Amino acid sequence: GINNSNLIDVYGIHRGVRISDVGYESGKVYRIWVNSREYFLLEHRRSDGLYCDRQIPKSGLLIWHILENYTNNLENRKTCDLECADGRYNDAGYPIGETEDTEEGGDNLDYWSHSEWYTAKYGGNLGDATDVYDGGQFTSFGINTNPSSESKINNESTNVEIFNIHREGHDIVFDVNTPPFTDWSKEKYPLIGTAFHRFNIVGSSDISVQKVNALYLINYGHGRNTDVLVSLYDDSLTMDNIEELNYFEVQKVIEKKFFTDDSMNHNLKIIRENITLNSFENEIKDLGVFPPEFVSGTAPNWIQKVTLISEEQSLPVAIKLNQNYPNPFNSHTSITYNLPYYGPVALEVFNVLGQKVKTIDRGFENAGTHVIHLKADGLSSGIYFYRIRGNKISQTKKLLLIR
Repeated sequence: GINNSNLIDVYGIHRGVRISDVGYESGKVYRIWVNSREYFLLEHRRSDGLYCDRQIPKSGLLIWHILENYTNNLENRKTCDLECADGRYNDAGYPIGETEDTEEGGDNLDYWSHSEWYTAKYGGNLGDATDVYDGGQFTSFGINTNPSSESKINNESTNVEIFNIHREGHDIVFDVNTPPFTDWSKEKYPLIGTAFHRFNIVGSSDISVQKVNALYLINYGHGRNTDVLVSLYDDSLTMDNIEELNYFEVQKVIEKKFFTDDSMNHNLKIIRENITLNSFENEIKDLGVFPPEFVSGTAPNWIQKVTLISEEQSLPVAIKLNQNYPNPFNSHTSITYNLPYYGPVALEVFNVLGQKVKTIDRGFENAGTHVIHLKADGLSSGIYFYRIRGNKISQTKKLLLIR
């Protein structure tokens, strides 16, 4: 929920995001908003971590697709659905399924059954090692992968790309491209006014627009949700009564407070931290305001500090080429790659003598992650080498064709 201090909202372009096991203190859950009712949650779970996770089939990154105000009655539009890394198919689950369908297809969790006959026929299970993005076999999730990151509500592209997923020690590291921030113009959210101001200089009447330094979500025990949003500036403090708002509406208010026109070129994370009453008092003491004054002398039940972290944009400078999958392959295989910027793209395949045997011209493509489905038409069994040619040439990788 909105008051989870282990939840980090991600906006923009980030490279080398490190995520630890969610069961430990350093473990966080990353959220990527799609619209007012839809978002992705990213968490890392390890089979050698906490005792409660010792029975999971494999360690890796889990990507959950959340639809608010939905139910689990529809397989392709669940309120909480795991984006299984092994993909969605119309005819059966992985590895039996042959007809890929990212919109209406099901994964092998959707085809699960306690019937041995049904499980054998449709490849269903209650969870297996190919459900997670392990950083080896499965390394990307985006608009051109299976499963894809498209919206389940309107089946439109979300422009969310999570790629270069790999392991570093006990952690998972990945790159991510997301929209700079959610589109307020398409959503209804309350226009929050200022409840009151407190100033360092008493009598000051000319208050300029300032960048907010920190936000504080405060609960006074009236219910589970936040009652008051406090905004701290260099020389002023404002308070908004938000007890009637749901957590998405609170999220929109936070974005409205933090984001300005000049923040569009930054890569942003919204961080939440549970703090004590003493810490809060120390941070606002210079303004001469005390928390009990906010709500008729009532002391806060809990306080959460919300801050915005901006990172410098860091695009990759070379074409990132991933290993084809499956490999070895028989009739077709998929090759995923990441472009640092817009430009021409072509896949080149060579035999062991260095002779070019196949070229797939992709025209011009935007920066980000893409996938090519290579068919083995006209090729005989053997070892081949492939690379991506664009404004730069990627590294060369090897594939094995078995007829």
